[in-house]
Amino acid sequence: MQESTTPFSFGSLSGRAAKTNPPVYSNATGVSSIGMTGDIASLLLQTGSVKALERIAYTTIASNGASAIYMVAPTGGTPTLLVNDPSNNIQPSVSPDGYKLTFASDRSGKYQIYVVNTDGTGLKNLTNNTSGNFSPVWSPDGKKIAFATDRDGNSEIYVMNADGSAPTNLTNTPTVSEGDIGWSRRDICWSPDGTKIVYVRIENAATPSEIWVMNSNGSNPVNITNHPYIDICPSWSPDGKKIAFTSDRDGGSFGDIYLMNPDGSGVTRLINDKIGDVCPTWSPDGSKLAWNHMDAQIGQVYTMNPDGSGATKVTTGTNYAYTHPFWWGKWRSVSNTNTNLIGTGGQLGTAAKGFIYTGQADTSASVFTFSTADFTTISMTSPSGTNSTGAWIVYVIEGATTAQTLTALRFLNFADSKPIDITSSATINGAVVTISALTGRVLNVLPYTAANRAASASKVSIERTGHKLTLKYPFIGVWDATGKNIAPHGASTVELDDASQSGMPTACR
Repeated sequence: MQESTTPFSFGSLSGRAAKTNPPVYSNATGVSSIGMTGDIASLLLQTGSVKALERIAYTTIASNGASAIYMVAPTGGTPTLLVNDPSNNIQPSVSPDGYKLTFASDRSGKYQIYVVNTDGTGLKNLTNNTSGNFSPVWSPDGKKIAFATDRDGNSEIYVMNADGSAPTNLTNTPTVSEGDIGWSRRDICWSPDGTKIVYVRIENAATPSEIWVMNSNGSNPVNITNHPYIDICPSWSPDGKKIAFTSDRDGGSFGDIYLMNPDGSGVTRLINDKIGDVCPTWSPDGSKLAWNHMDAQIGQVYTMNPDGSGATKVTTGTNYAYTHPFWWGKWRSVSNTNTNLIGTGGQLGTAAKGFIYTGQADTSASVFTFSTADFTTISMTSPSGTNSTGAWIVYVIEGATTAQTLTALRFLNFADSKPIDITSSATINGAVVTISALTGRVLNVLPYTAANRAASASKVSIERTGHKLTLKYPFIGVWDATGKNIAPHGASTVELDDASQSGMPTACR
């Protein structure tokens, strides 16, 4: 006989269950999670319209030459310091999810590419070599970073994994220079679909810089400006239809801002002041551009409409140059309606015996649900498994005995809007669920069977070392955030890295 259900609530989540003793986890990045077992009769989520929480990251350069990185609202106001060091810190680029910042810094001597969480934690040198490295930019899926480097003797464009591994030369042209080996601007940008890269190329000292486009693997490079004047600072619009850039083709002493189609046609001048306008960057929705404008000999960040109208000053002050703007945004809920997760017509089923819900600040991130014959014999560990940089949350769910089975394992990452079913012909007795402590997304589900459990002399091993998280157990598979089983033949050791926030292990064996 089932117990009568009682109501509960947690942030945006509410429901009715027969048991309410949830372990709650929360961290400094605003991510919180709750795990519960019981007869879940209903599960409702307040969701609705969303808007971007937008910021513009930029570099400040003091009169003594020292530089730091700040961010500010697109409408201006008090800026927030992101990176400060006695060295130079320049060319900020924020990851697509809004939680990591990459930039160039000479704090170790030569300029290197660094990454840091946007709350200032987890600083890591990604390039760590004896050459100069500049202009880092994230790929749209957050898995790669393109950058310029002179490690081969001339300026070339490389791409590396988001953790700094597997650097690869894309341009490989020893007699010319690609990208910007210097601090003054950013000359590399990905197309919004990640299939192409637009960049600056200089054939030799006697020819001006031109803007080229190549495939993201370095193939098929094409000159799209082909003009006798300087063209620099390309920035691809979010809809993929336009490229903003700087050029002195109409006589501007430091250049003006232009738009063109991705094939170089349809060039339109947006700014016509001949003072100095560089480093255009698009707002996340493509409705605005920000750029660096010379204002009374001091570089300031401005915004404008894509037709050049509505120029508005964002930064203020007279002691600094403000340059390298990068406009980014992440999403948050602003109005609410009820979404039925569990119950009649529920996205994740009509009933469940347990769930894990995760949110960040006022935004719901994910929910994982499961069923079983008797929830009283199911154990769910309190959240654990965060590595020393705090990038992972790990839950272990299993039956009290090998006779207990788990069924209907499902999860929903709300940003993806697609429920995922964990389907297997095997009888599942337990599962490990990994969740990003930075975003709250479910990243992996690793189920195991009663036979696996009986054959193992110990419980699931969770090892945390630096940026690594290692899970050891005879798992029957490893499902990622997209619902793909990336280890269909099973795995006994799964290694995850901070950079693999898509749920793709760095090792699976």
